[in-house]
Amino acid sequence: MGTAMTANVLLLQPKIVVALVRWILRRPDVAGGVPFGCPRDTFFLWAIVAGTAVELGVVEFLLVMLRVPVGWTVAAAALHAYAVFWLLGMMAGFAVRPHLLTAEHVIVRDGLFTELTFPYESVAGAVAAVKRADGFGGRTGLKVRDGVATLAYDDATVRIDFRPDAVIFRDGVRVATPYKSLWISVGDAPGFVEWF
Repeated sequence: MGTAMTANVLLLQPKIVVALVRWILRRPDVAGGVPFGCPRDTFFLWAIVAGTAVELGVVEFLLVMLRVPVGWTVAAAALHAYAVFWLLGMMAGFAVRPHLLTAEHVIVRDGLFTELTFPYESVAGAVAAVKRADGFGGRTGLKVRDGVATLAYDDATVRIDFRPDAVIFRDGVRVATPYKSLWISVGDAPGFVEWF
């Protein structure tokens, strides 16, 4: 694992804790704006969490039955518990950090990962349209190809077109070459595009 990747993973830990607390307290991060969530199949995510928890029990049982030294058994249990913590944290991040439309800015979020912020003046237009997911679908992360960015879950449902002089920030840092357009997943696509 590279140094930058390790740093990003370590920086996610406090974000995961905050997201879990907000999720438990039902306090999404939407101050000063109108939230727009993403359509996601939570059944699949819960199945992964349950599978990891069941795997923890099975692995622990096998390690005890094989009389593996207690240190290895404890390490395996801790690793599985940490995996469940991460999975729940990711789900919490998606739930408490929706896209946000404020009076001055559009904030497009990818759970705890990427956040794009830009003023309405940077937007040339927005349309509710469907861009089919490539392959398996799922979370894409931020992908940019030929000036077209995609930050979606399965199918993208909104296309935002930018002006040539658009000011776009990615995680607080200005994007050197603005995107021509951005595809995102929004649950209420028609309601979202009405803001433009």
